[in-house]
Amino acid sequence: MLVGVRPTYIKLDIEGFEAEALRGAQKTIALCKPSLAVCIYHKPEDLWTLPELVMDLCPESDLYMRQHGHNGFDTVLYAINRI
Repeated sequence: MLVGVRPTYIKLDIEGFEAEALRGAQKTIALCKPSLAVCIYHKPEDLWTLPELVMDLCPESDLYMRQHGHNGFDTVLYAINRI
C-alpha cells in the first residue's frame, strides 16, 4: 500500500487479470474499504468467480452488475460499501 494514500474507489479493467489484482490488493481493500468496479467479461468464469472473490474480500458491501455494452461485453461488477 502507498504510504499516506487511502483509496476510496478502485476500478479494474485489466484484460483478465482482475482476480490477481484483487488478491494483491487484499490488505488495502480490508483496511480502506473502497468501492470497487471490476470488469467481469474477459473470461467466461469471471461471471461467477469474481463475484465470489469480491464477496470474500468485501463482506460488508452490496454487489451490483451492470452491462454497459452489447452481448455481455463491458459487464462490470460494483461493490458498494454499506458502512
